[in-house]
Amino acid sequence: MYLIQSSGLFDRELYLEENPDVARAGVDPVRHYMIHGGFEGRDPGLYFSSRWYLKTYEDVKKSGMNPLVHYLKYGREEGHKAHPPVFSLRRMYDYCRETNSMVFEDAPEQIYLQRPKVLGSFSGDLEQGEALCPPVYVSVIEDAVIFGGSTLVVAGGEVVLDDELVDFNGGEFGVKSAFVKLLPGNSVRLDSGKEPSPHLKEGVLLSCGHDANYFHWLVECLPKLLLIDDLNLYKDAPLLIPEGLHKNLAAALDRLNVNKRPLIYIEPDSPCQVERLIFPSALSRIVDRYQGRPVFDVDIVLSHKWITKVSELLKKDAQSDPKPWRKLFLTRRKGLRALGNLEELELMLLDHGFEIVELDGASLDLQIKLFSQAALIVAPTGAALTNMLFCKPGTKVVIFMSNHETTNYYFWSTLGAVTNLDITIIAGERLFNLTNYWSVHDDYVIDANIVLEEVKKISGVKSGIDAKY
Repeated sequence: MYLIQSSGLFDRELYLEENPDVARAGVDPVRHYMIHGGFEGRDPGLYFSSRWYLKTYEDVKKSGMNPLVHYLKYGREEGHKAHPPVFSLRRMYDYCRETNSMVFEDAPEQIYLQRPKVLGSFSGDLEQGEALCPPVYVSVIEDAVIFGGSTLVVAGGEVVLDDELVDFNGGEFGVKSAFVKLLPGNSVRLDSGKEPSPHLKEGVLLSCGHDANYFHWLVECLPKLLLIDDLNLYKDAPLLIPEGLHKNLAAALDRLNVNKRPLIYIEPDSPCQVERLIFPSALSRIVDRYQGRPVFDVDIVLSHKWITKVSELLKKDAQSDPKPWRKLFLTRRKGLRALGNLEELELMLLDHGFEIVELDGASLDLQIKLFSQAALIVAPTGAALTNMLFCKPGTKVVIFMSNHETTNYYFWSTLGAVTNLDITIIAGERLFNLTNYWSVHDDYVIDANIVLEEVKKISGVKSGIDAKY
């Protein structure tokens, strides 16, 4: 352990930030890295890549020695590299303008962000005002390398292009691609550990960095396809999408792929060489801020124009009742951001005529049907709320979120504004089960009295709390 600690290549704080499971377990980070982390491809710091070292020097993997220990004892003297090449990092937008790679550009969409209605355990000021979506453009990059499930592009083997990584590269922001290591001096290291394969003639990159997530696929990825189609560009070009899409994401893509473009699946995080890459820009901005307070007109700015088009096309052929009538509670029993008093809330809402709905395994058609029939929805924050896009205008939605300092209350209220919904947020007390970098995903509890009061108000029932609650 002393060899690793004294090497100058192990960053204890960074290791715990990037490996919240280690922090939760209370294990010494150096010990964890030496026994487990190095072999699992976890990095000790910015300047050593465990995964790349093991992949590049196969004899090290066969030896069973921790990669950093091997490098310090033998590899450095033998001329082994500690990490893959370092690239300069540039904004895609700037690069394309300078190299005349733009084939289309339009002014950013301007939207108005209303002040969210937040009840419960919340203190602070919420603003409202105008905001600009990202610049709208389509570019064509020759001799590009892309990575499955990422917006990163390596151009000419020399520079990494990505707008968000340049604009939001501070320590308070999350990096969406696990193999990306941001370094000082506006440079970046890519630790995929794989050679580019396959080699493709051309393709349209349909990605956002969180492609496996239902919200990000519908709100960020699919609008890019509609942009290309709306411009009547590259109708025969295949779509480059990540391998292993969930069936509902694939179903949504199929409905919007009206030109029946071929699909080419790229393994997540794996590089792929593309002779002519067609790159539609991000039309919305969704920044993962894990430290500090959200910036209301910067972090979450959603394109009303393009998300509305996605919503209309997905629900176009769905049958729905003329007057919504369902009262839904979207329960959430798995994953992060667990409700500490879920059972209490479920029982209370059942007593007031709600259906308890668990959407795991539900088809896209069923989700569209349920939400188009809903008059009132109560739900904890989570990707299932993306289905608000299928609600009738005026639908009432009550959303639970924690009172963490980085919680962005504009997230769902902004999406609800796209389809003219009535959004109320109830903020609950954090349980402090997570106290590290990822603590925005901490568990929390919601005051059942506030929920009941709001539900009664919305339902037109005389106010007042039932005695049992």
